[in-house]
Amino acid sequence: MKKIMIGLTLLLLIGCSTKDQKKKAKSSSQEEYTIVDTQKVEEILNDSSFVIVDTRLNDAFNGWKLEGISRGGRIKGAVDFSANWLKVEADHKENILNEALETKGIIKEKNIVLYDTNGKDAQGVADYLKGKGFEKIYVYDMNKWADDASLPMEKYKNYQLIVPASITKDLIDGKKPETFENAKNIKIVEASWGEEKTSYANGHIPKSFHVNTDEIEPPALEPPMMWMLADDETLAKFAVKYGFTKEDTVIVTGKEPMAAYRVATVLRYIGIEDVRVLNGGTTAWTMAGYELETTSNKAKAGTDFGGAIP
Repeated sequence: MKKIMIGLTLLLLIGCSTKDQKKKAKSSSQEEYTIVDTQKVEEILNDSSFVIVDTRLNDAFNGWKLEGISRGGRIKGAVDFSANWLKVEADHKENILNEALETKGIIKEKNIVLYDTNGKDAQGVADYLKGKGFEKIYVYDMNKWADDASLPMEKYKNYQLIVPASITKDLIDGKKPETFENAKNIKIVEASWGEEKTSYANGHIPKSFHVNTDEIEPPALEPPMMWMLADDETLAKFAVKYGFTKEDTVIVTGKEPMAAYRVATVLRYIGIEDVRVLNGGTTAWTMAGYELETTSNKAKAGTDFGGAIP
């Protein structure tokens, strides 16, 4: 199944300039769907006629504490269908969304409970489903579940390895968000093929430096054309060139997710223990409302990786 991982984009509403008008519009919108309470959600956890759907960012579903929620994670048994999937531009978008609905069991015959923490995501997905002919739609405020410590939540074991744009922004701003409290020597790497002018110069995450994927996967010198992992000696020189040490915390990003994941895999191979990837890369960054920069940042070469490679 194809997955769409993107960040949050804001819709600008024209008109309704007064607080009373905004409140009235919000109340009218909420009244379209039945709001369920925590007791009801507990009752339907094992009811096969219901599907509980997490409409938040995939990062929140994975386990991150976002938008002020008191505990990270999701309701056990929930499936994800992020409101942000509705905002991405992609070829055959509707086919991809239909496939996701079917795969996750979100079908018209079921009672669909949509939850979020911001009062917007569930509404967006509810409107989308209503437009597709769904009738049994309910909404729930996930904050109420998270605030009750007696209620179970689950998260992926290594959720911290895929980092949200907002967490990356906090790091750039000098903060120490969750799972980064003890991080040392944080480096942000933009991974892409070719020299800086090919992709990096067009815009990248602030403070990131460029790594050409050919340095870790040199192309064959003769046909058939293929890219293979560089030998350990070459990788050792690569680590020193970019000043990597085994004690670093590295976030890899880029326009093409696969390039970021390949570089991240190699960095872990050579011995850097804390290597992560920005979920959605530069697309997630800009969709979250953050600016790219075009300044060329250069990595400072090192002298000692701090361990054997690999």
